[in-house]
Amino acid sequence: MTFPAELAWIPKVLRPMAELCSGERAHLFVCALTVCHMDAILRRQDEARRFLAGNMGADLAVQGIDVIAHEP
Repeated sequence: MTFPAELAWIPKVLRPMAELCSGERAHLFVCALTVCHMDAILRRQDEARRFLAGNMGADLAVQGIDVIAHEP
């Protein structure tokens, strides 16, 4: 993939996705996060709401999952 000049820095500083996480692990993470979101919103489960509002990075680290959570 070729990037325009203003985005040419991206492939120089980012590792390929396959080096960061396997497709299987990424799929599992997305499925779990989706279910948690559905539990929080549709089922109004307080535990799911707290998880989504809390420190997910620390919570996932307890499970042996290394993440970097985006902080807006």
